[in-house]
Amino acid sequence: MEMDIQYRQTIVLRCLTKRLNLNQVINIQENLFPFVIIPDIKVILDLQQVCFMDCCAINSLLTMNRIAQANHTLLVLCNLTEHVRLLTDTLKLSHVLCIEHQPSNNYHSLPLGIPFCLLY
Repeated sequence: MEMDIQYRQTIVLRCLTKRLNLNQVINIQENLFPFVIIPDIKVILDLQQVCFMDCCAINSLLTMNRIAQANHTLLVLCNLTEHVRLLTDTLKLSHVLCIEHQPSNNYHSLPLGIPFCLLY
């Protein structure tokens, strides 16, 4: 049985950097945290430009996902590049993270800071 949950709002954060690694972990946490603590929203992280992701970035995303779940917020990864998709498939992250392959593109863009851009 599949349930269709309605969220109050959808916020899209577009990652503007090509590499998500140890150097970007603080940026990931600083930019995602204010959104994942808002109850009952959907936060989409668009990784279209990310060509490289390491275990530190994965760990940070998993931490943000646990915080989101605790606040009844859905964190979604979308537009994964080939490298990132290979990494998520190898680690079987689809069992713990929500990964969308074809997200909606009708959002407006606002700068949020480096390395993310806010789309809503």
